[in-house]
Amino acid sequence: MINDLITAILLFGQFGILRSRALLVLASGYLLTAFMAVAHALTFPGLFSPTGLLGAGPQSTAGCTCSGTAASRSSSSLMRC
Repeated sequence: MINDLITAILLFGQFGILRSRALLVLASGYLLTAFMAVAHALTFPGLFSPTGLLGAGPQSTAGCTCSGTAASRSSSSLMRC
């Protein structure tokens, strides 16, 4: 989570200098992945509460993991455009 956030900040800084659309997409993907890691931690059962926070159901943690992985892979593939 911290690594993704630091990487996003560095890539946004490079975008500010170079104005490359690929850097913006990649930085946004890393930022979304960091936010999904936070959501994953909040919905994980037993970490903060017995059932997880944010109204988590039995499949919430798996959904957050899949969404975060899809976001990072999508941003990597869009970077080639």
